[in-house]
Amino acid sequence: MKAIYKRELKSYFSSVIGCIFVAASILISAIFFVLYNMMQGYPNMEPPVFYGAMGLALFVPILTMKVMADERRQKTDQLILTSPVSLFKVVLGKYLALLTIFAIPVLVMCTYPLILSIFGTVSFKLAYTTILGFVLYGAALIAIGVFISSITEMQIIAAIIGVVVMFLGFFMSTITNLISQGGNVITDILSVFDTMSPLNNIMAGQITLSNIVYYVSIIVLFLFLTCQSVQKRRWSVSKNTIGTGVFSVVTIAVVLVLVVFVNLLANVVTKNVPAATVDTTQEKIYSISDKTEKMLSKLDKDIDIYVMSSKGAMQKDVYKDYIYKTLQRYEAASSHINVEFKDTKQNPNFYKQYTEQSPTEGSLIIVNKKNKKSKVIDYQDMFVMDQQAAMYGQQSQPTAFDAEGQIDGALTYVQSDELYTIYQVEGHKETADAQALGTIENMTDIIKKHNGQIKTINLNTKKGQEELTTDKCAVLLIMGPQKDYTKSEASLVKKYLEEGGKVIAGLEAANSYAEDKPNFYSIFEAYNIKVQKGLVAENDENCYMPMQMDGSGGPLFAMAEGKEGFADGISGPVLSVYSIGLTKKDKKNEDIVYSSLAPSSNKAVLKTDPNHAKKSTKEKGDVSGPFDFVVSVEKNVAATEASSIGTDKANNKQAEMLVFSSVYSLSDSIDAMASNANTEVLSNALDKYIDTDVETVTVAKKSLQVQPLTVSNMAVRICMIVFVIALPILLLGFGIITWAVRRKK
Repeated sequence: MKAIYKRELKSYFSSVIGCIFVAASILISAIFFVLYNMMQGYPNMEPPVFYGAMGLALFVPILTMKVMADERRQKTDQLILTSPVSLFKVVLGKYLALLTIFAIPVLVMCTYPLILSIFGTVSFKLAYTTILGFVLYGAALIAIGVFISSITEMQIIAAIIGVVVMFLGFFMSTITNLISQGGNVITDILSVFDTMSPLNNIMAGQITLSNIVYYVSIIVLFLFLTCQSVQKRRWSVSKNTIGTGVFSVVTIAVVLVLVVFVNLLANVVTKNVPAATVDTTQEKIYSISDKTEKMLSKLDKDIDIYVMSSKGAMQKDVYKDYIYKTLQRYEAASSHINVEFKDTKQNPNFYKQYTEQSPTEGSLIIVNKKNKKSKVIDYQDMFVMDQQAAMYGQQSQPTAFDAEGQIDGALTYVQSDELYTIYQVEGHKETADAQALGTIENMTDIIKKHNGQIKTINLNTKKGQEELTTDKCAVLLIMGPQKDYTKSEASLVKKYLEEGGKVIAGLEAANSYAEDKPNFYSIFEAYNIKVQKGLVAENDENCYMPMQMDGSGGPLFAMAEGKEGFADGISGPVLSVYSIGLTKKDKKNEDIVYSSLAPSSNKAVLKTDPNHAKKSTKEKGDVSGPFDFVVSVEKNVAATEASSIGTDKANNKQAEMLVFSSVYSLSDSIDAMASNANTEVLSNALDKYIDTDVETVTVAKKSLQVQPLTVSNMAVRICMIVFVIALPILLLGFGIITWAVRRKK
């Protein structure tokens, strides 16, 4: 086999074909690497791999056309066929020689992520996963090409058939989609020949057992068929030919059945065993969190998840496929989860059993079989869209994926017998009321996932005073009042806390730092939190966000690492902007557990007159840090009758409070800058504050945005010269010179 391998490898480079293949493959991938990755700063490897795969569909038939056909035409195959080397080793030696040639452009492609990493953050795991898919795809095409070459002695015919077959495989998903978007028997059969979809899955960051088995089975099957094709020519026309032919047909049939069985088994294992899928995406798009898996392991009620779409349509749409793969993980994690697809064309009125309004295609309906309680998750609610693009009239693309969070919230809702109310205080020129805060959809969405609803409450009204009790209000939400409370309002909040109430507060200082709020601040002082007027400027350059093009950032945009409690294990540092100063009032007070969840550095300074400050460092009248940007407090309060809401229990009640030094930290825009770390803290607090009758799990949205690289024009030009011009020309020149020298001999 070694001799066959060396002979074949030498023949390719002496006849220019090998160099043409390598040069052309590098040229195609390099062009799109420069156009997309370098010029546009795109850090992932899909462009060069996708277009490189398209190039393989054209170039592989040219590479493989002579591997068997030429020897058959020249009758030199008889020497090999009659040699003592087994036929399998002959075919394998030739195949490995072709793989060696293919490895050269692959090795060049492997340098692309390393180059990109110079200019920013690159996910090497995802990048090399994508290249792995390219290797498997190319290896499968080469095996197909070898077989096609073995069935004819005309190289040009082998090349034409190869191009047709490989391009059909490349575009098969498009063809089946044109035949039927929902899928049918014909599309199911044709999908077997879809060689590109497994590569698309791998490029998206999904290494599944079924995809690997598919490519390996193609390689094994077509190498086997090649052996069978060549085997027929080892026998002369005689009585034995009939027997050998029958044996070959039976063997081929057995192998085909075995390949189909192995692929079906791999599909079943992939669907039902989470370990059969490796998620290489940075955000774990195709995985469910450990918290969700733990919740599902405890699930003891049968839940139906109806998908308002056909299975085929979900798989063929890029974003709907995210939902489809997520649902697979839920089914695999719990035998109580049953997913059913309802084609809206065949079942147009199915949704009317659960809702009056027709949901969007791809929406989910979660149904508890036992209590018949249901919840609709609209398709659009599972994605966060690019609002900025929509503002400029551009097509809005999803920026985040939230199917897991929405499904977990719905599972809590359909199992729970209670709906919890969170009251939001109004009447003090709250920042949210003045719309200075911007959208707070992240926060409201988290509350919904905790089976809660937000209602406003005015503490100056009789109704408000009656509603603020622990049996009616699960959590009291205070969102940046710019005016002071009255004494009676402050007393009402303190009374609520003394009964074991829970408060989540965001303070406002950007517009009201000079406003006296003694009554409002007395609420926090009663729980050992000292509020100091002014704005905190963080002067440690490692602890604030650098200035951005839009003017955001700087010392007033402080970043603080989560230290303990609700901030432990969050996705990143807390981002606190225009923050008021929080400190512990009495360090000796042991009745209240004071936790600093996100502290500033020692270089932080409280600017007591920020409008007239000349610098961010300490000036006359300023207060030296450190300060706390997020604080939680707990206090054991007098035992009273147990409440049905919250964590309160008879003889063991706790007043609890989570305080953000800036209400702006809870806005969607600031939270997005913090990779949702701010609302993760809030979500963790709600996990404790709301004691639901079923386990509640909240999962942060998974970002779909890619942080672009900053690539210099000089680097773009260098890569273009090296990979697009110099390397292909050198390889082609080497091949031509080698061929010319050989011809002269």
